[in-house]
Amino acid sequence: MDGTSVHGAGELMARLRAMEPGSSVNLSVKRGEREFELRTALGARPAEAVRMVRGWLGVEAIELPPSLRAHFGAPEDAGILVAAVAEPSPAYDAGIRVGDVIYEADGQPVGSGRDLSRIVSEAGVENDMDVVLARDGARIVVGPTTERA
Repeated sequence: MDGTSVHGAGELMARLRAMEPGSSVNLSVKRGEREFELRTALGARPAEAVRMVRGWLGVEAIELPPSLRAHFGAPEDAGILVAAVAEPSPAYDAGIRVGDVIYEADGQPVGSGRDLSRIVSEAGVENDMDVVLARDGARIVVGPTTERA
């Protein structure tokens, strides 16, 4: 935002709230491998509080030690084993299956279930995201569209 890194939706919202309506802001947005430069003017703040709607994929996962991550074909520093996939769900529709090891989502490493939950929550609703996983030693990229949690 305006040339300064932002680490999460909460920080972005706090910085935007500190600005006056009518102010212009430059945003650099990265979604997977794609980057966009946007310039926008802020509107008036709504009278009622705005609630952030969190995204959902429909995956339950188990954390893995580095040696097992490598065994499944993921890097040693990231990877969670998919233990369950809800049917129907964005994860199921994208082809994520039990036994896959997710190690990157939306361009960020996934080292724990908490990491994946945070990344998906921050992605919001009805947004495409790249999920990189290992299956049978192969690197696979799928593109689920998040849904309302």
